[in-house]
Amino acid sequence: MTTATRPNTRRYRPLRTRADIPTDVEWLFRDHLHRRDGHRIWTGATDTSGTPVIGHDYAKFSVLRISWLLHRGTEPAGTVLSACGVRGCVNGACLTDAGDRRRERIMHAALLGIDMTGTCSAGHPHADYGRPRTNGRVECTACDNARRRETRAARKAVA
Repeated sequence: MTTATRPNTRRYRPLRTRADIPTDVEWLFRDHLHRRDGHRIWTGATDTSGTPVIGHDYAKFSVLRISWLLHRGTEPAGTVLSACGVRGCVNGACLTDAGDRRRERIMHAALLGIDMTGTCSAGHPHADYGRPRTNGRVECTACDNARRRETRAARKAVA
């Protein structure tokens, strides 16, 4: 006896170009937008972490990625985030990808007079992992994350 299995609805469908966006999904995207002060606020569904999503044909689509593709027409580098600070904004002009955020960190460091060339003590390049601080130092995101994981593991071991 065979049983039919339902496709996994938790999987995100990859979108790399504007042509990859199904027409129905694009219409659903446009139907759930509310314009406010130059921003486009998502009024549709979100996943458990609060990320705006569209569910269609047993697949999930990231609304931020759809908005990026419709606005810029290119595949984003890494995670797409809203940089404007308005809750729920999915306006293409307000979105940044990893490449945009990296360029902003380097420009911020240049304004502060901080050199972002070189590496941290663990060998991570400052251009990729560095965060410039107002005291003139560059902190490494990768090393900070590793330190937090070690601290969390130590706390769990004690408890």
